[in-house]
Amino acid sequence: MKQRWLLFFSFFPITVWGSSADIRFTAQVQPNPATPNQYLRFILTANASLDDISFSQKNPPAIPLQRVGKSSRMSYENGRSTHATSWIFLFKTSQVGHITFPSFSVLYKGESYTVPATHFTVQPDSATSATPKSSNQQVISSSPNERISKAQLLLSGSFPKRWYVGQCCPANVQLLVNARVRGQLNSYPHKQGDKFSASKMTEDPKKESTVHNGESYGLLSWPTLLTALQSGNTSLSFSVDMEIEQASRSNALFEEDDEDPLSILKKGLGVIQMEPQTLKTKPYYVEVLPLPLPQPKEFTQAIGQFQLLPLKTFETEFIQHEPISLTVDVTGSGNFEAIQAPSLQYDPQYWRAYDPKKHFESTDSLGFKGTMHFTYTLVPLKEGNVPLPSVTFCFFNPVNGQYETLTSESKALSVKPAIRQPSSIPTTSAVSPSSPSAEEIPAKDSSSESSIGEHTITMEPITWVSSTSLFWWIQGFLSIVVIIGGWRYRKTHTNNYRMQQASKQQLQRLQRTLQEAFRQKDGVGVYTAAHEYLEWKLQKRGSSITAILQDSRFSEEQRKRLQNFEQTYQASRFGQMSIECPPSLKEMQQFLDSFS
Repeated sequence: MKQRWLLFFSFFPITVWGSSADIRFTAQVQPNPATPNQYLRFILTANASLDDISFSQKNPPAIPLQRVGKSSRMSYENGRSTHATSWIFLFKTSQVGHITFPSFSVLYKGESYTVPATHFTVQPDSATSATPKSSNQQVISSSPNERISKAQLLLSGSFPKRWYVGQCCPANVQLLVNARVRGQLNSYPHKQGDKFSASKMTEDPKKESTVHNGESYGLLSWPTLLTALQSGNTSLSFSVDMEIEQASRSNALFEEDDEDPLSILKKGLGVIQMEPQTLKTKPYYVEVLPLPLPQPKEFTQAIGQFQLLPLKTFETEFIQHEPISLTVDVTGSGNFEAIQAPSLQYDPQYWRAYDPKKHFESTDSLGFKGTMHFTYTLVPLKEGNVPLPSVTFCFFNPVNGQYETLTSESKALSVKPAIRQPSSIPTTSAVSPSSPSAEEIPAKDSSSESSIGEHTITMEPITWVSSTSLFWWIQGFLSIVVIIGGWRYRKTHTNNYRMQQASKQQLQRLQRTLQEAFRQKDGVGVYTAAHEYLEWKLQKRGSSITAILQDSRFSEEQRKRLQNFEQTYQASRFGQMSIECPPSLKEMQQFLDSFS
């Protein structure tokens, strides 16, 4: 028995040494090839399941490594299990060419192990050197801290250096979150300041994945349309509130600034907790100029680049005193929501015109590009060759800083004379040719007598009753009923009537929603219902909140109140603050109706 124990203890150190000698380390660099100043991943792998390692002080890595993660895996080969442990580090280099990461040593349970040299290639960034980045385009910052940050908020777009009040520009707010980071979004991006408005920003952002500098990111995008509201020097900036997962681990269990025992316990155990953060985009500074004065009389508040298409009519035959539809199409890019109908030039002796209806057909998701259709109703007052009204469209071009006026080509229409009603036929009594005339028939008194033979006959007055008179009375009554019924049927089954009924029901629904939110003292619900009510009313008249804020026909006080109302609504959407219920529903209703 003693010999067996002596044999066991004699071979035990050899066994331990042999198992330790079986541990081998390999390394690789990703991505390979890489670009200068790009953060690279140095992946160190051991062919065993190890707890933790440390760098040797005698032979440390020649390039500083920043540890970011660890993983373990197990697999089966030929009925035997194999284990592996990987550590992920970050580093960067500014050298170009074939580079060797020198060999270094790591320590595991007091034993030293050698990590062999690793080779990788760094190539020049041809895309960056060949194509200079536009100064107007916001891109991911190249500073080291931002490259490895957990989340970044970016604002991108081709912004002009000089803006004009009312000018629109598409932009994109992007949130990049590192794929290894877990977080929670507490608000959607909101702009800083009140000199710009951001519209068309959806609550459901576009979600995708991207890789930048060897790091995987989740990308959320909110396209938006920026509009300058006030002149002066200002900056474009957005912010977003979120919570990011943060480990409370610390190398030292007790620190000088620790006073809370729970905090000490969390740091010792490495408890994961959510840390609130507010991310902001880099400010983009811009100068906003007022529109030049004097403004032309025909100015339609259009700001951008536009073209006036040839005039179109739906009818092919034109008749005096019968209405026709004239369509004016304006296409291009700019602030379509604020565009007013262009003016018509015509002779009132030839035409009578009515206010147009407008319809916008967008070619992008933001409504920045597309075609605005203005449909005028005209009535020709004379027949013959009548000159068609001409259209003058005046807009401001921010590229050259000048007002430009477009005029349609002159054209004449051949108008046919009005359809005349047939003249009435005089009513005449039908008298048989063989019948005696009225003068020839002697008047008979009711008491006259006729003597035939010896008998005397007393003639009573004769009452003629037509068998068809009652029939025609019934037919006339039925005709009236049919006409009224058909008119009523046509009225209630036309698109216009159905649209009016749907509009009336929608108005009643919006008013009920607003009243119910006010009754419950729900401030967020009141502003949401009021905003929906106002947008619906403005849409019915072909306008919008953005257009009202730029409309000089409203007083400065009205536009200021509307701007405060819009800001309060935007704040209520994302729960940035507690929204108090307005003191009076009647005042709120009067305020909304003052713009519609």
